[in-house]
Amino acid sequence: MELNFYENETIYVVDTSALIMLEYSYKFDNPVFKAIWEEIEDLIPTGCFRTIDFVEDEINNYEGKEDFIKKWMHKWKKHFIHKTDTASITASIPIINEEFNSGFLDSKKQALGKEEADPYLLGYCKTHNICFNYKRK
Repeated sequence: MELNFYENETIYVVDTSALIMLEYSYKFDNPVFKAIWEEIEDLIPTGCFRTIDFVEDEINNYEGKEDFIKKWMHKWKKHFIHKTDTASITASIPIINEEFNSGFLDSKKQALGKEEADPYLLGYCKTHNICFNYKRK
């Protein structure tokens, strides 16, 4: 059975943890998972698989042992990473304000004054009419 990822022009907007788990669970260099990565890489130039610059920053600052995702994102940057526009940032402000003390935002990042990608990703999806499916841990 072949999946049709282009049906209804579904857009997949991914966050940092999704990219880390993608690489962790489906190693790029494992031939068993080659088709998964090929499908994802086919979606990127069409704009159907993307992320935002805040996620790129989190990946670039990721302190784990693996650096594959950093290199892979750089390779696909032109079509994969979308700049967070003013409307998306404006839409993220109420999310940040509402979730500031809820535990949704990473308290370690907050203490260091670092931005977290999640509210900006939600703001991006909201302003670009992209349905966001998020499951809290």
